[in-house]
Amino acid sequence: MRPPNQSKVPQSSSILKWRLAQVSDQGDLCRLISAMALESENRQLHAETLAAGVLGVFEQAARGTYWVLCFGEVAVGCTLITSEWSDWNNATYWWIQSLYIEPDYRGQGGFESLLIELEQAAQVENVPELRLYVEQHNQRAQRVYLRNGFEGQHYRCMTKTISH
Repeated sequence: MRPPNQSKVPQSSSILKWRLAQVSDQGDLCRLISAMALESENRQLHAETLAAGVLGVFEQAARGTYWVLCFGEVAVGCTLITSEWSDWNNATYWWIQSLYIEPDYRGQGGFESLLIELEQAAQVENVPELRLYVEQHNQRAQRVYLRNGFEGQHYRCMTKTISH
């Protein structure tokens, strides 16, 4: 069912569908997240750690919700939606994380269809804002996000690694 290259991919998002992931999707999620880490950061993830991390989301629902983008029955993309509580606004924000669509399936409306799904769910749950991180040098992704209503913010993401 998987087309061999971009020229074989239909130009309609009607065959690309997002659905909530299930535990049985763990292998596909690990494959897609590994591909994203390699492409975006040239980073090889430790397979056992990633598998345990993905399973951890299913074991504790408060950690987030995975979604899978399918071409027919084949998983070709994924994302993890996590929550952040804002005491300032008495509201929960949703973060779009680990978003990845295989290169052959990009430009087919996959991100736009995800936004439709998330915006509808966010309205029901009274979530006022969707947020995401984007790698600074990933201009293509930034253009997609800007085109779909996301804006740059005055915040800069900073991290501190805690050694264990």
